Amino acid sequence: MPRIFIFLLSLLLTGCAGSAEDSSVDSEPTAPSSKLESLAQPAPACSEKEFDAGSAVIAKQLRAFSESEPDAAYAIASERFKSMYSVDDFANIILSQYTMLLNIKEFTFQSCTKEADIYYFVLELFDLQGIQYKVDYAVSVINGRWGIDGAAVSRTIN
Repeated sequence: MPRIFIFLLSLLLTGCAGSAEDSSVDSEPTAPSSKLESLAQPAPACSEKEFDAGSAVIAKQLRAFSESEPDAAYAIASERFKSMYSVDDFANIILSQYTMLLNIKEFTFQSCTKEADIYYFVLELFDLQGIQYKVDYAVSVINGRWGIDGAAVSRTIN
């Protein structure tokens, strides 16, 4: 991360540095540096409607996990996800890698951003043992239907 910051800072300073001749008042405006144009722009935040719809889908799946209903949790997955994994595959993934989703005490939505046709939600989740996790969800709308494409969980140190 520090390398990226230093690189971006050096690009910014390089783009801003110039001779006194370049900064004269009556010179023609110049196009932005091509280095700056190539930098990725931050993803836009979701609208309130998108946030509400996406978070409702995620909350519904988390309730299904809490109620030990793998079929109901799988039904909320996107068509893209279902084309790659069966309900048995899905259940095995949850049981082997995401057991904290089966023992949720509480969760809160932290943010939502949108990139192309994927919405990225960040949640803070506490399991029944009080362990805190950060959960990143990828959600999409395919043919007007919201569905979950995937999730990644990382433990947060308290």
